[in-house]
Amino acid sequence: MIDIHMHIGRLYNEKSIKPEDQALTPEYLLDFMDEAGIEKAVLLPIENPEATSYYVTTDYVLDVCKKYPDKFIPFCNVDPRRSRLYEVIKEYKDRGCKGMGEVLAGLYVDDPLMQRMYEICGELGLPIIFDLCRITCFDDLRLPRFENMIKKFPETTFIGHGPRFWAEISADYKSPDISYPTGKVVSSGAVERRSCPCMPICMPIYLQEADILHLHAIRSLDISSWRNSRTNYSLEQISVMLIKTFLTSLILKKLARITKFLKPLIGK
Repeated sequence: MIDIHMHIGRLYNEKSIKPEDQALTPEYLLDFMDEAGIEKAVLLPIENPEATSYYVTTDYVLDVCKKYPDKFIPFCNVDPRRSRLYEVIKEYKDRGCKGMGEVLAGLYVDDPLMQRMYEICGELGLPIIFDLCRITCFDDLRLPRFENMIKKFPETTFIGHGPRFWAEISADYKSPDISYPTGKVVSSGAVERRSCPCMPICMPIYLQEADILHLHAIRSLDISSWRNSRTNYSLEQISVMLIKTFLTSLILKKLARITKFLKPLIGK
């Protein structure tokens, strides 16, 4: 099992927790992975100023992955507002990064600077994990801007993630001010309609377990986000969700595309 969305280091200044206890250390993550049955995990650096209290740099992620090459897979994070964007991303790819993200830039998802990043990642063969919410990677209701980006950059693999993205799974989502809708998933939401070979989904569970069977576009897993300070699902609950997720993917014959997507990550 591969977790394609795992963070490391200190991200937030939590007043209720001692600073020395706030960082997600490699040792802590390895223990969590063993407990959850995760064989490998993609480590995502944070180098955008909007979403977290602290940065976790790509260089740090590369150092950790070099120390534990059989357990961790490095992604890079290069803010699209930086200069010499191509040169920096190309350098990180040459140093071993397998993808881009988690992108948390406070820009519209179709901003020209974002589009330049999509173009570069498509050219270099790097999938992009982005977080679509109220403060990063903005879009309008029903994700029209993101749909245009999928059409404009067919060679780029976009991995959808974030409250606005998950909410748009359901067709009855009506307000971008609501991050986590409740109730059943209504088929033919914006995400389902826009699902295509270049758009896997990185999705923690905010829906009820039964709703998972209604999803039509699950292609990859984000286990560490299922067990965090906000949700704190037990491993038993996560196991049930994973089983349903895998069954849904198999029933919908997504396995071939999952394998194709994961091959560059695992090097096989």
